[in-house]
Amino acid sequence: MEERISEVQRTLYDQIPNQVRLKLAPAFEKAATESGRGMKARIMDILREHAQAVAETMFDDARSIILEGLNTLTRWLEQESNEMTGAVRRCAAVAEENLVPGGAPGTSLLEQRKGTLVKMLACLAELERDASPAAGSPEER
Repeated sequence: MEERISEVQRTLYDQIPNQVRLKLAPAFEKAATESGRGMKARIMDILREHAQAVAETMFDDARSIILEGLNTLTRWLEQESNEMTGAVRRCAAVAEENLVPGGAPGTSLLEQRKGTLVKMLACLAELERDASPAAGSPEER
């Protein structure tokens, strides 16, 4: 489970810087054309203006990416929780059967054992009947 959470976290960490990089790419391309005296100030102005223009969009994009990742993780955790709950219930049912072998709760142990023996004898009788030569081939039965 921790591995899955770490994977989603890494994916989010990778996606957000890529989004920012894509939004700022035009400003960097424009700034790269600057040259000559005062170019540092012009580059800073270009980057600042562009960053201010796209800041809200970048924030909204980052928020959307994070929420999508969290929703995916939440759905996965719900599924895992349901599967774990089912496994625990199956194990509890097996434990209950083992605590009360061969009968319903409230039945005495002797009655439970008698019931199990009766079932076993019936199975043996059926096996003997199927194995006897008088039973014939499976097609004749």
